[in-house]
Amino acid sequence: MNIFNIYRITYVFWVFILPFSICINHTYCYSETKARNDENSTDANVRLTVDISRDRKQISDYIYGVNAANWCQGYYFDLCAPKLKEANVSVVRLGATNMERYNYTNNRMYNAISRENQYTPMSWESFVAWCHDEINAEPFLMVPVFGYVAGNGNTIGDEDFYRIQTTDDVKSWVSQAGEEVKFWEIGNEPWIAWKRYDYPGLYEDSAHGDLVLNSDTAFDKYFPRLLSIADAIKVANPKASAFGPTSANWWLYWNNDYSPYCPVTEINGPSLPDDAGWQTMMDEENEWNNYVFPDRGDDPELSGWETDENRVLCQYLIRAEKHEADSGTRVLDFLNVHRYIRALTEYDAVQETRGMWEEGFYSQDAEVVTSFAIEPKILKRFQDMIANYYPGTEISFSEYDYFYWSGYPENPQIAAIGQMDYLGSFARMGVKLACNWYIGEPNQAGSSYGREADSAGQAMFNEKGEPNPKYWAFFLMSNYFRGESVYSESSDWDAFTVHACVQSDNDIVVVAAYKGEYDESGNFAEDQLAKTAQVQISGFGNALYVKQILRFGMNDPSIVEMETTGVDISNGTLTYEFQPLAIYAFILFEKNEQIQPDTYLHVNPAKLNFGHYETGFFTSEEETEYTMPVYITNARQGSTTWSVSETASWLNIEGEITGEAIITDTVYITADRSGLSNGVYETTIEVNTSEGIVEIPATMEVVSRESDGVKRICDFETGSLAHAWNVSEPYSVGWWDAHGSPEDRNSPYVYRFSLDYEEKPSMGGIASMKIEFDRSHGDTEDGTLYVPFGTYGHKTVISDDDGQSSVTYDATANWEGYKNLQFDIKTDTTDNSMTKFLVVITDEHGNKGKPDVGIKKYNTLPELEDGQWQTFTIPLDGKFYDWKYPGGQDGSTTQLDFGNISMIEFIPWNGSADASGVMYLDNILLTSKGENKGKLYGTVVNKKTEEPIESVNITLKKISEDTKLKTFSDKDGSFSFENLENGRYKIKAKKRGYKKVTTKIEIQDETEITIEMKKTN
Repeated sequence: MNIFNIYRITYVFWVFILPFSICINHTYCYSETKARNDENSTDANVRLTVDISRDRKQISDYIYGVNAANWCQGYYFDLCAPKLKEANVSVVRLGATNMERYNYTNNRMYNAISRENQYTPMSWESFVAWCHDEINAEPFLMVPVFGYVAGNGNTIGDEDFYRIQTTDDVKSWVSQAGEEVKFWEIGNEPWIAWKRYDYPGLYEDSAHGDLVLNSDTAFDKYFPRLLSIADAIKVANPKASAFGPTSANWWLYWNNDYSPYCPVTEINGPSLPDDAGWQTMMDEENEWNNYVFPDRGDDPELSGWETDENRVLCQYLIRAEKHEADSGTRVLDFLNVHRYIRALTEYDAVQETRGMWEEGFYSQDAEVVTSFAIEPKILKRFQDMIANYYPGTEISFSEYDYFYWSGYPENPQIAAIGQMDYLGSFARMGVKLACNWYIGEPNQAGSSYGREADSAGQAMFNEKGEPNPKYWAFFLMSNYFRGESVYSESSDWDAFTVHACVQSDNDIVVVAAYKGEYDESGNFAEDQLAKTAQVQISGFGNALYVKQILRFGMNDPSIVEMETTGVDISNGTLTYEFQPLAIYAFILFEKNEQIQPDTYLHVNPAKLNFGHYETGFFTSEEETEYTMPVYITNARQGSTTWSVSETASWLNIEGEITGEAIITDTVYITADRSGLSNGVYETTIEVNTSEGIVEIPATMEVVSRESDGVKRICDFETGSLAHAWNVSEPYSVGWWDAHGSPEDRNSPYVYRFSLDYEEKPSMGGIASMKIEFDRSHGDTEDGTLYVPFGTYGHKTVISDDDGQSSVTYDATANWEGYKNLQFDIKTDTTDNSMTKFLVVITDEHGNKGKPDVGIKKYNTLPELEDGQWQTFTIPLDGKFYDWKYPGGQDGSTTQLDFGNISMIEFIPWNGSADASGVMYLDNILLTSKGENKGKLYGTVVNKKTEEPIESVNITLKKISEDTKLKTFSDKDGSFSFENLENGRYKIKAKKRGYKKVTTKIEIQDETEITIEMKKTN
């Protein structure tokens, strides 16, 4: 999957909308098709029928697969690994667009967006080890089909930009992998690989057209190449399974754009946008002209997709079967495709997965629909093709989900139901392998100006590694929907979906969901009531009981174990009230052994931390969206009453403070820092329910910011190590770790990154960055001795929509006017009491400066005492030694351009081959812009007992001014004010139950005070 690939949108427009005059506003097709689908719909007495004696099919373990984005940093995979393992993920694919140019020998691939070669953050060897060791899953690798792979050069003008991967190379690769890798895909979306960014019209795309030609996709050129690679795989590992052709989506299951009229016939030839050949290819009248498109087949209105032998997938099966007949060996085991639903309404999104299996369902998918009605029945078509052309071929989907660019359901719970339905359809139709797109990545917004959104919408985990709703649907199916799929039917598929299986221990599992109601625009209607349905089970023995009920509903933070009391089966019928968009799993057994939940109420999260910046809301397109929820989750068959309260002046509860939870109610909390001085603020939120009282501690910090003369380059408050944000505060830089490069190609690595939410300095906000290091893990001598880690993204360039102009933001690159760079650091070297480390600052001109701080000579290192947080300060007007390699490092100095800084590098124990340990970083700041200001630190104690007093209201006012600053003492009685002008101040302390204290104090630079308070009688 190329997440920037606009092909699927433009192609549908040109090939479907123009030739067949699709109604652009969707109304005609929507109403006509919905009417067809509603013919058998009933509003009452919905029956969900399950017969465990019918249609039994073994459910393949390998339908529970996921995709790992090839460009994603390894530390994010480590972050998500425990949850992937808990979800019982069976296979992980490392594929997608960039891997079409992956060179397994140097671990480089071509980035189709930047049009440059780069190292892959996780090498194929490390990926295989990660799958086996961390996930307990099978790795799924991809061999480039066209043979062009990345060389050591960076761009196409470089001498070693690309190499040809031969079949002998493929044999060598597969042999090296051995039986550790059993699944090999050949190519990725080959029918669009020839497209290029500078081609005209619908042929424009960020793909591999610099090297791959349109003529390379001709059947008579492509298929022999595919089969030769499959041969090589089988020779090297006869037990391996080979997958092809990996068509991108519906239209490309059947059709191919190869045309002898394409004017570009040489590698990296000019695009020739005005050549008549392009127009011939784009003319509507030539769409089905076999002279223009000899490998396209006939007009689909006149001939069935799966019965026309000149279609892509038919040709794949025909040629694979002929190859086996000629050679005596099957070399292609799977008919492999991608499937992305592009739904234009939420109603369409929740229905469209039916197109995978249901006959009589008419599609509203913008990837499928034309002016005539289409029954996708995708899996039935595939089964018919296989039976007709190459029996024994398995079906696989190496990518599937909703479409990323448009058509992804705005309500993530609908995507969760779609995930459940995808997996249910794979089970009932005998699909052998499937991998959802995708795990996620640490920068899903793609920019600082879209920081609130996941631009793809498809990730199982957010940037922090927290599960999105579709993960929980996957988790539920993967952990409970195993064994054999059995017959299941809904009397009203528009309203209810249902899938059933019999597990190996003979438990019967019925998974069902009520899809809810939708308005005339196809949007999910708010404030809906539940709907009752009857689950009718047949084919079992004498008795059947409800053993357990699991739910994943709207806003549920995870899978909820439900109360089973009063839920009975009578004469094979279970009557149940389904909440809208909630997924239920009923585990049924022949013995009456009910499993009740440990608790009937869940309140999450356990604590709230607003850190340095979080307010609990943001405004997008003039709408306010809230980001700090408290979830009150009911596990009873009835409801749970609740109320929420708090006492802090800086904390607010948005919306209702009382309610009655049926599924999960959400209460949003916001924070207001207005008028507060620097410091840590703490309070408790109380959730009072019919099940008991829960207290949630809440914390907020107020820190100096740009308006105070402090620029915070990075303080790890954004929840990601991949955010390069320069447009507005909070600013951030991304972090690279050198993984995949020759110096640190394979795991175990020199550095392992993570965010640590517990180990922080005072005023450390939400998290610090943790760096575990072991220099002995380097893969070359330079890697062992010298490989650094560091920052990137000190400038942000935002282009306008037409790409004609751009704006550059340089917040973390422009250090002019500041006096110091400082950061908080804590170290712990194994078997040592101190840590040596190197810091190097680089500007955009390539100048590299080592600061003359904490060292005796230019070639020595600062030493830090281990085990405590320290602030390391680098004066920007100080001396910087030239640290360019190999030209510098001789004691000479350099002048850095502090208006254009591009990188900060860190190396613990530079030059040591075996040092190991851990270091933490936080609060990387530029300070002291303008005059120095004072600080006041204080403690409030009980005068009699000398014990600290928490939550004392402290007010500070300069005697000559009217402005007041406020803060509260923390649990240790501590408080602080920063960025104060030197002078005389009046300070007041008050708290209920204590006598108010007022005193005057002179503040000069850093000043400390102890306030003693007496209790009232």
